[in-house]
Amino acid sequence: MTTKLQLSLAITNNPRTWPIIDGRAKPDGIDFTMSVLDPSEMFWRQLRFAEFDVSEMSMSELMMIRNRGDDRFIGIPVFTTRRFYHTGIFVRRDAKIAGPTDLRGKRVGVPEYIQTSALWTRGVLENEFGVVPKDMIFFMERLPARSHGGAIGFKPPAGVTIN
Repeated sequence: MTTKLQLSLAITNNPRTWPIIDGRAKPDGIDFTMSVLDPSEMFWRQLRFAEFDVSEMSMSELMMIRNRGDDRFIGIPVFTTRRFYHTGIFVRRDAKIAGPTDLRGKRVGVPEYIQTSALWTRGVLENEFGVVPKDMIFFMERLPARSHGGAIGFKPPAGVTIN
């Protein structure tokens, strides 16, 4: 009888991960103890406690901690979310925002300032439209104690306001 490697796995519930969750896709020689989680909770728990052997991770947050010398995690090129987030920015009808440059001076809500999709969108806004992060006022849905940034000690760049 061959013993399989036992690993804990944190994974999100989406069409690209369903085959792993429901058992249609199984790695040879590995048994997963699976935790199906919302990305925000999963990333926070992994960044704060390194709780799982294998976990999805925000690419931007992985790059930040690796840059600081934190080598607890190794990234492999598996991207379970495949879309360009900057193609869909939601605005209130009465906000008087007709295009990207109208975001200057506006309040911008993000789940997490440092998450990959927010980073990507800020990069596009700056490089394609000249709208830099300090031009906007950011509001996060999470308090610092439960945020990804809080888990890794992120401090915003000078001139950037995050509430």
